[in-house]
Amino acid sequence: MIYLEQAELTTVREAMDALEIEDAKALGGLTGSINRWGRAAGIPVPFENTRIGTERGYRWVGHALEET
Repeated sequence: MIYLEQAELTTVREAMDALEIEDAKALGGLTGSINRWGRAAGIPVPFENTRIGTERGYRWVGHALEET
């Protein structure tokens, strides 16, 4: 999530490259699981799925982490 927090907006492909994930379904499974867990626990997740032009992507909507 630190990658997305720093990028603020990223395509699925850019996120896959940054995280060294080769299969888009693997990334989708990961983000889907986090979203389902958040809903079940009543906890908002710090990102949302979005569109960047014609591509799928993610937008950071959480609070910025303090730099150390």
